[in-house]
Amino acid sequence: MPFRDLGKFTATFCRLKHGQGFRLATTARSFEEINRRMEVAGIDPHDREKAAGVFFAYPWQEHFTVEVLPITWDDNDLPGYPRARTPCSVCHEPVMDGRHLTRDGQDLCRLCAASSSRGSGA
Repeated sequence: MPFRDLGKFTATFCRLKHGQGFRLATTARSFEEINRRMEVAGIDPHDREKAAGVFFAYPWQEHFTVEVLPITWDDNDLPGYPRARTPCSVCHEPVMDGRHLTRDGQDLCRLCAASSSRGSGA
């Protein structure tokens, strides 16, 4: 199953054949309300068992937005054998399936691209 970590508490389940997805996303207010409920109940948010009880008792209809949406997926994002390997111009490690960045005519892995951005004052 393809996975993209975007740093959000969301999930989109895709039907690639049909170009359609089902997306669940948390609302900002749900976490605020869950935190408020834990505070009122005197629950330490780091007490996983007790915090989970408050989290799962919160109505899912208020916790999530639900959306059906069209999905497009690049072939490079699909699981399976890599379709392409591009060597990084700096570290020379191969970067799979178009996940490299090109700057000033050089192909870079994301780590080297980030390092060169920090080093250049950008």
